[in-house]
Amino acid sequence: MINIITALHCEAKPVIDFFRLKEFNSTNGLRVFANDDICLAVGGIGKSCTIASTAYMHGLSKGSANTAWLNMGIAGHNSHALGKGFLVNKITDAESGQNWYPVMPGGLKIPSEKLVTVTKPEGQYPHGPLYDMEASGFFSTAARFTTVELIHCFKVVSDNSSHPANTITKSMVIDLIGGQLSTIKQVIDYMRTLSAEAISAGAEPIEYRMLLDRWNFSAYQKHELKKCLRRIEMIDHIHTALSPEILALDNAGDVIKHLNTLIASFPMRISI
Repeated sequence: MINIITALHCEAKPVIDFFRLKEFNSTNGLRVFANDDICLAVGGIGKSCTIASTAYMHGLSKGSANTAWLNMGIAGHNSHALGKGFLVNKITDAESGQNWYPVMPGGLKIPSEKLVTVTKPEGQYPHGPLYDMEASGFFSTAARFTTVELIHCFKVVSDNSSHPANTITKSMVIDLIGGQLSTIKQVIDYMRTLSAEAISAGAEPIEYRMLLDRWNFSAYQKHELKKCLRRIEMIDHIHTALSPEILALDNAGDVIKHLNTLIASFPMRISI
């Protein structure tokens, strides 16, 4: 599962449309869009909004450490052309001076760049990095919930010394992000794979041993049971495999059949 954090709806719209995300929740100005394995939040401009939206999404996920996190949006640079996209290889918070270093994916041939997070729009673009207003708040918060390998920032240049920030429009941002959709998809697919590998290598689902103790599962049924429980964890944290209906069943085969029926009945809902 991957959580995507954006500041503006115009940054998010191309991704929402491309992945056919559906809005399912809105609270205190935070808008959330999701499909089965992508959840995107539009949380507002600035570090404080990004910290709040990242923390909110973690709470919505019930604290899974296997979730991948992506901060996606626009950034300024002194000379890079508008529309050019970069993974961020170093984040510096201008206010505190603190640095973070995302782990660059070796298999992706995507340009990377340093980034400085500022508290107000940067018009001078000194020293050569990208400039934004969210990444340090995002990364420092997401790093509390998972490993740095599962956290990335992807930024698209929206302003530079020839085209200052006050010339940016919503339609322009939609076009700039839309022009990087193929690269954004590469990043998302890569992070989906990392998240799936983390889940596969991680601890057994919470109810797995409890169910094994109650019924006699064959080796094949144990595999199917674990797969069903992980699917439930990813799709829906509200339901539990230890429901009264499950506990009333007679054998392992009926348990797996019931879990598959439960999975098929879920409405589209975010889960991480």
